[in-house]
Formats: sequence, C-alpha cells, structure tokens
Amino acid sequence: MPAQRGLLVQTTRHERIVVFVQWLVETFGQDGLATGTGVLDVAGGKGEISGELAGRYGVPSTLIDPKPVLNSPSALRQVCLRFEEAIGAPEHAGLVQACSVVVGMHPDQATEPLVDWAIAQRKPFAVLPCCVFAKSNADRVMPSTQEPVLSYSQFVAYLALKHGSIRRAKVGFYGRNEVLYMTSADYSERTASEQTLPSGCTI
Repeated sequence: MPAQRGLLVQTTRHERIVVFVQWLVETFGQDGLATGTGVLDVAGGKGEISGELAGRYGVPSTLIDPKPVLNSPSALRQVCLRFEEAIGAPEHAGLVQACSVVVGMHPDQATEPLVDWAIAQRKPFAVLPCCVFAKSNADRVMPSTQEPVLSYSQFVAYLALKHGSIRRAKVGFYGRNEVLYMTSADYSERTASEQTLPSGCTI
C-alpha cells in the first residue's frame, strides 16, 4: 500500500504545491535537490514549483514547459519546449543530464515520458499522475491482463510496473495525490540485487 504522510487537507493549488515541495525536500533532501543543475520541473505551468523550491529552500530548478511564463521572476530558468523535445535538444543536454531530480505535478501528457526517461537515465524522479489520456494512448495495456489502461488507478499501477523499485506514496491533500518516485539509492539497490545470484547458480 502507498505510504501517506500527515493528514489530508482541502487546499488551493498554491497550497498543494507547498505540500508537494515540502514532500520533495523531506524525501530527497535539500542538498540532494540542489546538486548539479538542480530540479527539472516538467510541465510546470506557471513555474510555481520552481518558485517554491528557489524561494523557500534555495534549490535551483528549471521549468520545462512549451508555454513561456509571462511576467516571471528573473530568477526563473525556463526551457520553452515539450519535455520530449527538451531532452533531445543538444543545446540543453548539459542542463538536462546534470539535473538532480525530475519532478512533475499532474504533468498531463508528459507523465509517461518523464518516468521512461528518468528510468533510462537512472535519474531520481517524483511524479503525481493525473489525466490518463486513454484515447490518445490506446496502446497502453496492463502487462498481466492486456486490459487497456483507462482509469486513473490503472494508470498509476501501469506506471508503477515500469521498474521494480518504484515507490508509491500519498501527499497530504485531497484529490489525485499519489506520487510515484525513485531515489538514487533505489537504482543502486536494484543493481546490487540483480547481481546477486541465487544459491547454486553459476554464470
């Protein structure tokens, strides 16, 4: 069962962002989030997560969203591309590859690409799935049953199956509050367990 921290509260969008960012700091550590080029804030809209990370915790963050933020603070670093475009753009390779954690709070169509890229690059990540977009992703099926992925609960379960060390938790607000995440240690532990052969086996 997903772990849950604290009491559920009815919140505004800003308050939900504050709760999620606090969870990020508690989970990955302030210093961990600030390593390299900092956090990649995927499909982050107006950059509220990036602003909260920088303003409250001093953690650098880059907003990746195709829509530029108007009247944004000068400190807000933006890549005005879709996530799939940003990770393939040579001019952003250094920024992307040196990030500390990839995060997305209800990042819509970028949700699955975020998880896939983070796992492929062995990057820590945290994502709060939201919309399923079942019609435009008709090829998604549950591995064990081949049922199409149509509901939110199915989508979360489908994403969680992408790696054996993905963790699930719930942050403290109502609504679609389940977060899927992996830390650096999760990748290391998985690698170590894969290299440990059962008794009697030989290479």
